[in-house]
Amino acid sequence: MSDDNHAAPRIHPADPLERKRTLWILLAVFALGLVMMIVLQRQLESIRGWLNAGDIELATQRFLILARALLGLLAILGVAAGAVVGHGALAVLRERRYPHSRARLIRDREIIEGDRATRMGRLGLLLAAAFIIVSIAGAAYGWVMLELSQGW
Repeated sequence: MSDDNHAAPRIHPADPLERKRTLWILLAVFALGLVMMIVLQRQLESIRGWLNAGDIELATQRFLILARALLGLLAILGVAAGAVVGHGALAVLRERRYPHSRARLIRDREIIEGDRATRMGRLGLLLAAAFIIVSIAGAAYGWVMLELSQGW
């Protein structure tokens, strides 16, 4: 007498190359973030020097350029994250399987199929939309605040 309801779960195996790739990507992002923080700190020191020297207009212009660039970076990173998450979510919805068949994972994962996978795909699309909307709205709001602050 066999019980099909308790069959062993199917597993989507981890990809050892993806683990290495993820490690290198994280290290590169960390290094890039560190470099950006150093550059930002130097720019802020220059702006502070111009303020102390009484060149308020130049300091203001440089600060606005820096702030706009950072807000633009926020929007770009949010849209990129949303695109990556959305692409995976669409694959899950197409296949009605989570993780989708072409997913490269860093650890083994039980395969979920059917309505539950579809629900996870829809949540993934919602998350992708949230990344995109929040990053663009946040950057736009920051730009508007910068423009309003110039009128003071």
